[in-house]
Amino acid sequence: MIKMFNLVYKYFFLTLVVIVFIFHFFFVTQLFSQNTGLDFDGSNDYVTISNSSSLQISSDITLEAWIKLDNLSGSKIVILKTNGGSAADMSYSLRVPSSGNVVRLAIGGGSGVDFDGEGSVTETIDSPSLTSGIWYHVAGVRNSTTMTLYLNGESVATSSISSNSISVNSASLNIGYFPSYGQYFDGQIDEVRIWDDARTQSEIKANMYAEISESESNLVAYYRMNAGSGTTVTDNSSNSNNGTMTNMDGSSDWTSNTLFGQDYALALDGSNDYIIVSDHNSLDNDNYITISMWINPGSIANKDCLISKRSSTEQSGNYAFRFNSSKQLKWYIWGGDADNGSTHSTSAISTNVWTHVAVTFDNSTNTTKFYINGLLDNTSTTISKDLDANSSDLHLGWDGQNSRYFNGKLDEVRIWSDIRTQTEIQDNLYTELVGNESNLVAYYNFNGGRGVSLMDLTSNNNMGTLTNMDAASDWTGSRILGAVISGDSGYRMLSSPVSGQIIGELLSNLWTQGMTGSDAPEASGANIWTLNVSAQSWIALNDISSSGTSLSAGQGLLVYVFEDTDFNGTANLPVVINVTGTENSSNATLGSIANGDWGFGGNPYSTTIDWDLVSKTNITSSLYVWNDSKSGGAGYISWNGSSGDLTNGLIAPYQGFWIQASGGTGSITISTSDKVGQSGSLYRTLDTEEEGSMYFEFSTSDGGYDKVWFSFNSDGDKDKDTRDAYKLMPLMA
Repeated sequence: MIKMFNLVYKYFFLTLVVIVFIFHFFFVTQLFSQNTGLDFDGSNDYVTISNSSSLQISSDITLEAWIKLDNLSGSKIVILKTNGGSAADMSYSLRVPSSGNVVRLAIGGGSGVDFDGEGSVTETIDSPSLTSGIWYHVAGVRNSTTMTLYLNGESVATSSISSNSISVNSASLNIGYFPSYGQYFDGQIDEVRIWDDARTQSEIKANMYAEISESESNLVAYYRMNAGSGTTVTDNSSNSNNGTMTNMDGSSDWTSNTLFGQDYALALDGSNDYIIVSDHNSLDNDNYITISMWINPGSIANKDCLISKRSSTEQSGNYAFRFNSSKQLKWYIWGGDADNGSTHSTSAISTNVWTHVAVTFDNSTNTTKFYINGLLDNTSTTISKDLDANSSDLHLGWDGQNSRYFNGKLDEVRIWSDIRTQTEIQDNLYTELVGNESNLVAYYNFNGGRGVSLMDLTSNNNMGTLTNMDAASDWTGSRILGAVISGDSGYRMLSSPVSGQIIGELLSNLWTQGMTGSDAPEASGANIWTLNVSAQSWIALNDISSSGTSLSAGQGLLVYVFEDTDFNGTANLPVVINVTGTENSSNATLGSIANGDWGFGGNPYSTTIDWDLVSKTNITSSLYVWNDSKSGGAGYISWNGSSGDLTNGLIAPYQGFWIQASGGTGSITISTSDKVGQSGSLYRTLDTEEEGSMYFEFSTSDGGYDKVWFSFNSDGDKDKDTRDAYKLMPLMA
């Protein structure tokens, strides 16, 4: 139990709160996170895994891996289970055939598989062409009589197959090696997963940029390849199908890989870089449309284009969102041929700074609205052309004609089939979406950070392809997102993706008081605290200026949020909190938590992290976050590694949380590889009504003891009244 006595003032109105935490705990576990893979030399390197019943899959199956080819010559085995070189011997394989530029899924036990000419090809399926030196996520799925191959989350090939079951054998599983033909893998492999079910496209997309939990259903083998040293490749599923590196160096063959789930953007060169999205019915917005994105232009010239649905031959309903010669945003709609209507924003866009831009168009009223950083900039009804369904492809960074490209960075591109209100735009300005929001037809959060594909997180799968771009260098760091503080007055458990003396800036849109650098430094009580871990007590801050208290990476911050954020008598929530500076990029450690004591931590990054991936020493497997809007009433939501109402253990940016030590001095280390390409929720904490009670306990070394209760209600006065504790008056100066 922890008792925390918080004195919160809004000028002279006194609120006294006691928060009591009583928890029940689960087992202690220890997890480690690295960000490595394995480098295979193509000559004799491979990993072998002994046969087990869990690997003898006879029906539906999914094989997944991240791969990067060093070259395109010769066959390369990714995953293989076979007793020999014939079709009858094969169970399953994912590999690059002799053509060297595709990925092939092969399933045995039917009419045969193809091994570079040995056998028939009725139960194989190939991907489109690959390029060496680029990371690809590949997944092969057999679902009854259908095989599907996914490349970077996109379904690229499908085929009907015979209904025969997969051949079951007692052969070892190999990563990077086909014994019968002496074929090896030349390149890098990471995140190998084998499932005994048919994963859906949405499941593959949801987890391809994230490390996953060991307890996933139907996961029979999972190799994160995060050891970083040694010759054992640990199976991170519950089946202990550990692998042994053969002919490999336990030091140098472990290689550092691009991080998962980073907050990336794409840098376009303004010469010929763009992303193309093939036409799809879901993109035919013929009544309403909203387009929004974050942009950071390096330069702006007339007709430089942000996004267009347009081709070389104009079609009715083509549109483009681009700039004019005054660096204003300009919206075009074509009625066919060169016939178009256009209108522009009032304000110009600055270069070399991140700016959020949005445009809406309503066919029924011919109304265009421009929003810049969430604020309405201009409303126009001058366009007489209509949106209309058309077959043009969608382009990001190019208008589909001539040399009209965008020079700068793009991030968080969203296309909706409705008119978003200013409130809706503002509510999601600094937060990532999930992808299942109503009327969201395409959503690109740019969090892949590798490869030549741009993932659409909606179920429409409007996947983009990087064109004329470098998949190694054009992925770049993005701006730091913020978080929306909504609801009403109450406590919030927060953190920051930037460390240092940033608390005043972080909370600049909230009311702060009683501290140097706050809105009301003369007030008699602060409304921001940190936890003294060793004493298990709160520390009220006294200086939040740029030269005041420094917040460490991963440190929690308790804030009492007043819904009246400017002390004018009117509630102002929701507001956005955010901070500038360099995002924390190193590990964040919260340690020295005595056995049984509590630690107050937080997400140190601007990307959601997964609690299951966080390294823990003598820490219970559960973490806790207060959620005032919890079903059934306010309370703590938790996650214990396998279940709980904190969805999948995802911790949103800016979110603080509780942990407890057990079994010794506890600590956690949060690393960049704990980031995931999914959205978490920032939860509200204890929205306190203006009534309640608390007590102080006093004791002396010679056994003296006393207890004083406080009550506070809406009928209390700022001066002495029946709500005050007269017993304390002699203690006052």
